[in-house]
Amino acid sequence: MTDKKVNIAVISDINWNNEMSPWECPPFSKNDIPCTGGADEYLVKLTGTIIPAIKKELAVEPEYIAIAGYSLAGLFAIYSLYKTDIFSIADYFSKNQDFFVKEML
Repeated sequence: MTDKKVNIAVISDINWNNEMSPWECPPFSKNDIPCTGGADEYLVKLTGTIIPAIKKELAVEPEYIAIAGYSLAGLFAIYSLYKTDIFSIADYFSKNQDFFVKEML
């Protein structure tokens, strides 16, 4: 156990195939839509608007900020470590994790 207080923020209302994808790519399946590569724009929104609003609501400066996501949001979480220094750690959960990591290397 720890004596540290932990706050978790869940963010929804995301345009999944645009805001979570770092690059454009065709649909993963015939019933899917293509990814349009809007991760950089969403990262600006996340770090410039969403996270400051969360900090204001909590009325505390966190010791560190972590980011995690599942599937394409997991890719976004790892990608965000390369694009900004606001996050201390990232984690992702995905059945496609090998594909995502290979695409980023």
